[in-house]
Amino acid sequence: MQPFGRCYARPMPTPLTPPTLEVVLQGLHDSEIRCGIQNEPQAGGITAWIDYGSRTEKATFYGTIVGDRQVWPAADRMAAWMHETASRLFPESPYAKVHSTEA
Repeated sequence: MQPFGRCYARPMPTPLTPPTLEVVLQGLHDSEIRCGIQNEPQAGGITAWIDYGSRTEKATFYGTIVGDRQVWPAADRMAAWMHETASRLFPESPYAKVHSTEA
């Protein structure tokens, strides 16, 4: 009988900061993934969307009131949502392969 070797757990991937909104949009465009951002004046927010076959995944980001002024949704929140959604919906796309956090 052979002695047991040491077994180490595979390290968890280190969460990386999502790419900037410009990088996400350019990467999705290069991967031919339909997406967009549009303002929603009546609702007061900005909607990001990604087409997936006959479906569209959407998320609306609303401004917040800080003190006495309204702050628009941060581009980094939209970029993070688009990045995570595209990676989940299109795991075999060039975009997901370039931005994979798996070692």
